[in-house]
Amino acid sequence: MLAVVYAFEKLRSYLIMNKRIVYTDHSALKYLFTKKDAKARLLRWILLLQEFDFKVIDTRGAENYAVDHLSRLENPYENVFDPKEINKTFSLESLNKVAHKDSSTPWFADLANYHARNFIIKGMTSQQKKKFFKNARHYFWDDPYLFRTCADQIIRRCVAGKEAVDILNACYSGPTEGHYGASYTLKKVFDSGFYWPSIYKDAFELVKRCDSCQRQGRAGEGALKHANFDLKTAGDHRKLQLNELNELRDQAYENSLIYKERTKKLHDDKIKNRIFNVGDQVLLFNSRLKIFSSKLKSRWSGPFTISEIYPYGTAKLIHPDGCNFKFNCHRLKHYHGGDPPPLEIPDVTTFPKDN
Repeated sequence: MLAVVYAFEKLRSYLIMNKRIVYTDHSALKYLFTKKDAKARLLRWILLLQEFDFKVIDTRGAENYAVDHLSRLENPYENVFDPKEINKTFSLESLNKVAHKDSSTPWFADLANYHARNFIIKGMTSQQKKKFFKNARHYFWDDPYLFRTCADQIIRRCVAGKEAVDILNACYSGPTEGHYGASYTLKKVFDSGFYWPSIYKDAFELVKRCDSCQRQGRAGEGALKHANFDLKTAGDHRKLQLNELNELRDQAYENSLIYKERTKKLHDDKIKNRIFNVGDQVLLFNSRLKIFSSKLKSRWSGPFTISEIYPYGTAKLIHPDGCNFKFNCHRLKHYHGGDPPPLEIPDVTTFPKDN
C-alpha cells in the first residue's frame, strides 16, 4: 500500500491525466475507495489516489516477474548489524576555553562563553569591544544551544562545522529536494531554523560545484500560452484578401530580416568569453540527440583534461582512458568538481580569558 502511494506521489507529473494499470498482490487496494470510517492517514491516501485514473489488477507475486525478481535478489548486507558510534560530541565543548584558530572551534565560541558564563576575552581594543557587544545583542543562550535573532525577527539556532554542511546538503539534494538555486536553498535552510555567517557563500559554492547540475543544466519551463483569437475565423477572413497578398509577402520578408537581426543580437549578447588553460577540467557538450536513450539524460560528458590549446578556438582533450581528441572550445565549459566546499572558519584572534 505504501509503495503504491509513494509511486503515485513521486511520479505525479507523469501519471496525472492518464489511465494506468496497477499490478499488485495487495488485493485490499481494490476496496480502498469504498471503505467507511477510515482513519486520518488512510483518508489522506484515498484523497491522493482519487486524483489519478487507474485500475487495480490482483496479481500473485510469483507471476509478476520483474517485481518478483527484484525482491529475490541477494542482499549481502541483510542481517548484518552496522555498529554506529553514538555521537557524544557537545557542540559547545570549547565552552569556558580560550578561542583559537583551531578548525574544531565553533565560530560562535566567544559569544557562547559570554552568554553562558559571562566570560569575555581579554586584551580587546575599544573598537573590538564595541563591535563584540553590538553583535552579542543579537544572540542568547538556551542550554545547550546558542540562538540568534535574525533581521527578520525570527530566532534560529547557530550551527557550525559538519552539522552545517549536512544541513545545507539536506536542503539542496535531500530525498524531497530538487537541486534548487542558491537563493532558494538559503530559504530552505532559514525556514528550517538554522544560521551560520558564511551560509550565503557556502550555498553558492555548493550549487556551483554540484556535479549533476553541471551536467543537466537548467530545465526549461515548457509553458504554453493560448491564442487570444479564433484561428479559423481569422484564417477565413485573410483568405479573401487577395489584393493585398503581394504587400503581405513583402512585409513578411522585411519582418523576417528584422527577426534575424534581433535574434543574432540576442545570441551574441549571450555568448560568454570562456578562457581555457592547459590542465583545466572541462565538460564536453554532445549535440547529437540520437545518441541518447532518454530525453532527460545529460548532454554533458566528462570531465576531461585539456592537454593543448590551438589557435582559432580548438583544444585537445585527454580522456581518462588515455585517448586524445580535439574539439571546438564553444562546446566546452569549466568543470568545478562535485565535492561540496569546506566551510570557512572565521579568523578568531586569540586572547587570554578574563572572568
